[in-house]
Amino acid sequence: MHQELVDRRRWISEQRFLHALNYCMLLPGPEAIQLAIYISWLLHGTVAAIVAGVLFFLPAAV
Repeated sequence: MHQELVDRRRWISEQRFLHALNYCMLLPGPEAIQLAIYISWLLHGTVAAIVAGVLFFLPAAV
C-alpha cells in the first residue's frame, strides 16, 4: 500500500502516510482495512471512506 500511494501515485506524502499508519496501529482490528478507509477519508471525505470500506469487505463477504 505504501509503494502504491506514496511512491508510484504520489497521492499522499511519506510523513502523512506514516502518521496514518501509526494511528491505525493503535486501533483494534486489521490495519490494512483501517488504513484504506482512513486514507480514503483524508483524500476524498466520508463518502469515499464508506465506499472504500464496502469494497474492501465485499470480496470476503462473497
